[in-house]
Amino acid sequence: GNVDSEAQNIAIKSGTFNDLYLGDYWKINNIIYRIADFNYWQHGINPLNPNHLVIIPDTPISTKEMDQTGENDVTYYDSSLRAYIISTILPSLNTLFGLKIAEYTENLPTEGNIVNEVTSKVELMSESQVYGQGIFRAYKEPTYSHSQFSLFKIAPEYIHQSSEAYWLRDRAETGYYCGVNINGMATYRSGASSSGIRPCFPIFGSTQIIG
Repeated sequence: GNVDSEAQNIAIKSGTFNDLYLGDYWKINNIIYRIADFNYWQHGINPLNPNHLVIIPDTPISTKEMDQTGENDVTYYDSSLRAYIISTILPSLNTLFGLKIAEYTENLPTEGNIVNEVTSKVELMSESQVYGQGIFRAYKEPTYSHSQFSLFKIAPEYIHQSSEAYWLRDRAETGYYCGVNINGMATYRSGASSSGIRPCFPIFGSTQIIG
């Protein structure tokens, strides 16, 4: 459907996830938001304790360059794309999902491969989350989100569901960033080029209504 039910909220909050299955989805404003995992971020030093679903749109919800600063050595953490996700995409998702998006701890590398521990609500996916390993990234990302989402492991056809390529957050080399091409294969491209934005985020059970 295009809204969540009270029973679904209770199932998420309790952690039973009763009648909620991997691959189930809500369709809101003609975009499918699909369940990609359960309690994925309940690990690490600062686990996300509320029971939660990982939600991923089937198709990119916007298109943008990775970075517009003109710098060649910008990481995703410092990119204009991440700033856009936080300032524009997150508020729109909060509206759609009734402020049910949970905060979780993430590690994002910045210049000089220095790791920043950040509090996230929505981010681009990494190569590990999509493919289960690094492919083109230049270094092993020190992140809490190191495993493949269950949806992509069980049903890899959901890695790509549109005619548009999309960004991943890993950097391949100076000025180039990882992504998924139109055939669902790993690739990388210049940060000055445009590609789709297909983020991931957790939602928890509450009395707020989706849609």
